Amino acid sequence: MTTPRLLLTLAAALVPAVAAAQPLPPGFMPPGLGQPPPQRTISYEGHEVFRWLLHRAELKPFTDADLRQGPRSHTDYVVVVLGNPQIGFAGNSSLSLWIDGALSNGGAVLVAYDQSATLTPNSIQTLQTQFSPWRVAAGNADRFGGRPDSPFAEPVVNPIPTAPEWGLFGGDRPLARVATTNPGSIATPAKTGRSPSVLAGYPDGCRFGNKGGNPAGEGFVFAVGRSGSHPTSGRPFRYLALADQAVFENGLMISNDENGATDNLEFAARVAAYLTEDAGQKKRTKCLLIENGRIITNYDELTQLLRPPMPMPKLPPWDQLQPKLVDIGNQILDKIEENDVPNNLIVGKNPDAPGSLLRHLLAAALVAAALWATVALVRRVWGARHPTDVAVPPPGGRPPPPPDGAAGVFGRRGKELAARDNLLEPARAAARDLFDTVGGPPDPGPRLPKVVISDAVKRPETLRQALRDLWTVAYGRPTPVTAMRWAALEPLIARALSAHRDGKWRFAEAAAWGYDPTGARGEA
Repeated sequence: MTTPRLLLTLAAALVPAVAAAQPLPPGFMPPGLGQPPPQRTISYEGHEVFRWLLHRAELKPFTDADLRQGPRSHTDYVVVVLGNPQIGFAGNSSLSLWIDGALSNGGAVLVAYDQSATLTPNSIQTLQTQFSPWRVAAGNADRFGGRPDSPFAEPVVNPIPTAPEWGLFGGDRPLARVATTNPGSIATPAKTGRSPSVLAGYPDGCRFGNKGGNPAGEGFVFAVGRSGSHPTSGRPFRYLALADQAVFENGLMISNDENGATDNLEFAARVAAYLTEDAGQKKRTKCLLIENGRIITNYDELTQLLRPPMPMPKLPPWDQLQPKLVDIGNQILDKIEENDVPNNLIVGKNPDAPGSLLRHLLAAALVAAALWATVALVRRVWGARHPTDVAVPPPGGRPPPPPDGAAGVFGRRGKELAARDNLLEPARAAARDLFDTVGGPPDPGPRLPKVVISDAVKRPETLRQALRDLWTVAYGRPTPVTAMRWAALEPLIARALSAHRDGKWRFAEAAAWGYDPTGARGEA
């Protein structure tokens, strides 16, 4: 339980944080250098105060490695779900498995949700809790700050509070001012045949805001809970379900109205102790905290937000600082000169020693100079080469140009190809003419059709490879054909044509394509 002094101290610290942040005046700059410190605020709807209470109860968040291991690898842990319970976990674990693991292995569970859902722990199905979609409004009942959507929870008085859950709302000081904000409702366990105890309901006069304004009857309550020993493992567990996660919001923790402060901060402190203690002893130290489908891993954010920023350093005037900086610089330079630091760094204390740094520097400089001279010489020789310094083509190369010079579009095109050293067009035309002459396919593709080579050919693979090269030039992907390559291709065309006339090779399907050996192509 928390002391009134602690609650008063925490509330006084939070009042300026949850208030509207006052912007700095335009052009404000703190004394000295630097930018103004960032504004540190805490939202009204956040849960930083409740997280701080969990942190004060010595609960530590699960690490990523812990979550990957799954719930079966942990015992005596706490699961807290505020808001939407829909969340995905890595591997085969799920939220229901984490809740079952906590209840069966000496842990505790808190679920606060104001929408429609059904929570059924598989290990203790009698704890099934049905969160109803009916939202409760204050109506003419007592309400916080006069707001119609903020009824107070009404504690259920147990004359013999034998179980620890009865101390959450009751005990020595019953909490009658636990404020809510547009809360939901939980179906009464007796109505569903389940066993959790009803810890708090709603006062008379409350109505369902989304059910035609009907009175919020006895069939729906605000809080249920139960503690005891697990029926299978025998280990102690604690369970609590609330119909509104807003009871743990920062604003409701420290707010007050004309009738005084709320009891939400005291209730949250009791909940933290209920989840972590067992028979009055600190026991549980690990916690899985989920807020609206997001796992929270920092419980001490409140301390970080309320910590005052470090003061900006106050520098003396520049006219006083400059002489001191000059004196310090002169002292450093004098020290460098006295110790002869530059010379020792380069040549060492003994320049004639075999391992002198100066010798290594000179050797590296000579190597670099030699490499530079070699590269410069190679570039000069390469640049002096003439583009005509190529191998002389064999006899029967390209035909010489007309004596009167090329004329017309085709002549200019030929000169352009020769200037670019790319004779693909005439080479392709010559290769296609070859295959058309020997009975090639009517619709040639990029691959050479099946060829039959006579046994008289001594090296059939050489002939087949030559035909493939010519077929690639004729019908393959266009690639440049230089004058040097044309000098090698042109004799191949003549030899392939001569070999075909001698009957050394033919296309396997030439007859089917309508090829006539006499020179006429018939109908296929």
